Amino acid sequence: NKLKENIVVFLGVLNAFLDLIHGAIKAVFFRIVIGAIIIILIIKLVDPTWLRWLLLIMSGGGLFYSMYDDIALHVQKETTKVVEKREKQKDEIAIIEMGANHEGEIDFLCDLAQPTFGVITNIGKAHLEGFGSFEGVIKAKSELYNYIQKNVGKLFINSEAELLIELANNNSKITYGKSGDYTGAISESTPFISVVFQDEEIKSKLIGDYQFYNIMLAVCIGKHFGVSINNIKPAIENYTPTNNRSQIIKTKNNTLILDAYNANPSSMSAMLYSFSKQNYQNKLCILGDMLEMGKSSLEEHQAIINLAEELKLECIFIGKEFSKVNENAYTNTDEFSKYLEKNSINNNTILLKGSRGIALEKLVDLL
Repeated sequence: NKLKENIVVFLGVLNAFLDLIHGAIKAVFFRIVIGAIIIILIIKLVDPTWLRWLLLIMSGGGLFYSMYDDIALHVQKETTKVVEKREKQKDEIAIIEMGANHEGEIDFLCDLAQPTFGVITNIGKAHLEGFGSFEGVIKAKSELYNYIQKNVGKLFINSEAELLIELANNNSKITYGKSGDYTGAISESTPFISVVFQDEEIKSKLIGDYQFYNIMLAVCIGKHFGVSINNIKPAIENYTPTNNRSQIIKTKNNTLILDAYNANPSSMSAMLYSFSKQNYQNKLCILGDMLEMGKSSLEEHQAIINLAEELKLECIFIGKEFSKVNENAYTNTDEFSKYLEKNSINNNTILLKGSRGIALEKLVDLL
């Protein structure tokens, strides 16, 4: 039985390796023959809603595009998927969202994809368990910038992100934000954020001032590739959040803001600040663990509790990590579900924010 298990494991590893080689060869071949522009996008601080806007903008401007969710950690599978899809259509631009949780992964993926443009929306405290520290996150994300500089590409950069500007060094760059090459301003932030660009007001369906930079990045890239504001504006305005990313759900008892696809200290803090500024009645936060925090986990979860108290937000905490620093926290979502089955919550605006593994979306039907 042990021998049989070892053989199965060996064959599994061999198959994955062959898939990787196969995907790599196809990626290099496709790059040489087609010469497509590849934009590598790294999203960690906030949800990649702007990426979906960008794809709508590109489509409206008459460009072809390819979109694949969460391409990053398992290259042998995803690279093959990308290339096979692109073989069936003559794309001009491939937009690839790339993530990592260890140093060297982005460098490796850049060698496969060979990007000519790059974006890092922000560098936050994510996957600290894999990176070891925030400094490790910075070093890993910088691998994209290093590749772009070495291969004389261009970067899209938030003009107000000091760390990103510093890391970009002498890279050729296109800037966006409240200043830079493409500039805009917030015209409304309650309940949804609206942005003015070139005398046009773009009214989104997202909450949070931090979404301004997501909108401006999508606008910036669209404009750079020749898409008109007449196509940019409806692309953003017609987008409605889905997939547990800043979704607004009205139940018979409450209004929910479901942002439970992912969470880290940076995104959690940004969402709490934003929620605290909204003029909602009876605000309540249901916050789940931030996973993969490593040795910083207890410190970061305690910091979130402190921030919620500072902002005077009523909170319910869920997860093993929150339970270690808050005696009133629920161990998991199932435990809190049992509470809700006997105790209803009514007439509240509820923010649900937590890591994917906590599965806070299970609570929607009970709220």
